Amino acid sequence: MAEKQSLAPSRSDGTIAAMPDVLRGILLMCAGVALFPLMNASVKLLTARYPVIEITWARFTGHLIVMLIVFLPQYGWRLIATRRPLVQLARSLLMLVSNGIFVLAIGSVPLATASAIGFTSPLIVTALSVPLLREQVSGVAAVERGLRGVLRRAADHPAGLGVSRPGGPAAARIVGGLCAI
Repeated sequence: MAEKQSLAPSRSDGTIAAMPDVLRGILLMCAGVALFPLMNASVKLLTARYPVIEITWARFTGHLIVMLIVFLPQYGWRLIATRRPLVQLARSLLMLVSNGIFVLAIGSVPLATASAIGFTSPLIVTALSVPLLREQVSGVAAVERGLRGVLRRAADHPAGLGVSRPGGPAAARIVGGLCAI
């Protein structure tokens, strides 16, 4: 008789993870997400004095230094070894471009508007998960409602998405309608 697979998280030794581990994971996720506004605010302040490329370089260099200090002693040079260097390079370049665009955007619009626009990422991830990962999508209505909220927030400020400009409301309705499909 085949063993039934559990949906509960498991450890590498095959035992079911204890509930405190799940709770710790949830709390760590909440703490990480709670730091996003601080990071965004610091980027907003830095863009007034420093060029985008310098801020992006400092962020990546700082992450590299921390990663090497924390993980290199334990894992050695296997830490940076990869079986698929071109895929890793492509991911790195996408992250670099994404980060640079983010820094540029944060410097150009109010922080609240930039944060609201950032909430479109679930829509993008949901939309791309079907063709790229061949996943079945559920909860499209929730994603669509979230996008409508983002568009409403963007409409409140002239710098946001052009929704408050002539033709903007129509564009917002079109995007909202596409999300409902």
